[in-house]
Amino acid sequence: MITYNPKNWFTLIFSFSKSDTVRMLWPQIVYIGLLSTIITFSEIHFFPKPDFLKHLIAVYSLLGFVISLLLVFRTNTAYDRCWEGRQLWGAIVNDSRNLSLKINSMELTEEDKAHFKNLIINFCYATKERLRESDSETNLVFQNQEEQKSYRFADHKPIFFMNQIQKKIDFLKNKGFISDTMILFL
Repeated sequence: MITYNPKNWFTLIFSFSKSDTVRMLWPQIVYIGLLSTIITFSEIHFFPKPDFLKHLIAVYSLLGFVISLLLVFRTNTAYDRCWEGRQLWGAIVNDSRNLSLKINSMELTEEDKAHFKNLIINFCYATKERLRESDSETNLVFQNQEEQKSYRFADHKPIFFMNQIQKKIDFLKNKGFISDTMILFL
């Protein structure tokens, strides 16, 4: 993050050497400057009274209006997509929190609670990595090497962890630690 003093804005205007935008766009800026210079020179010297260029301003204003509409639509679409993603991620966080609270309230061993906690956290990290189209395993905690190997060969990493949670719930139900009514509340 770039920190600056907002009261000292005058020096920011002339600090082009630190600007990423100018560094990336300098060839295009030079090209447009040269093209504008050539067009202006040819208009002044070769077309002293250009009557046919009189109505060109209307074309520019029409193009400006169309481009501004396109920008508005693209900005609104991007904002809507961002907001929808934020709502879905908030739902994942809320559902994960509720699941962990419900599991924590059950009379399970600390080992089982820790296993569920790791699976829920792994699900959130795997979802994040899936959305970013990455395969990083840095934040994941596996129960054993077999689980890690199965994870690597899984097609959909978040669903892998959801299956692991479901298998653990089924295992605890079959052992009698979780009743049928408790499963309804999960």
